[in-house]
Amino acid sequence: MADSTTGTLRTVVIIGSTRDGRFGPVAADRIAGHIAQRGDVTADLIDLAETPLPTVFPAVGQAPSDEVMAQLGAVSPRPAQADAFVIVTPECNHSFPRR
Repeated sequence: MADSTTGTLRTVVIIGSTRDGRFGPVAADRIAGHIAQRGDVTADLIDLAETPLPTVFPAVGQAPSDEVMAQLGAVSPRPAQADAFVIVTPECNHSFPRR
């Protein structure tokens, strides 16, 4: 999906934490800064704390509500156009969450 005219790769950087006091934006900004130094890669930063997404989906086989479809439609094209993803996730107690 790279831009066929320039050969530029599209990278989406997703900040996966939405907690107060999170460090994710610092790490994601640093990653995006490194990407910006390259002429052949672009970065699109998606912060889930600033992106309204549904938290409840309908049961399997049922259609999502218009509200859910609007929320998904607002953000879905961005990752759909990406060639690569970087997902910045929180670390809990020097390991992954165990819940």
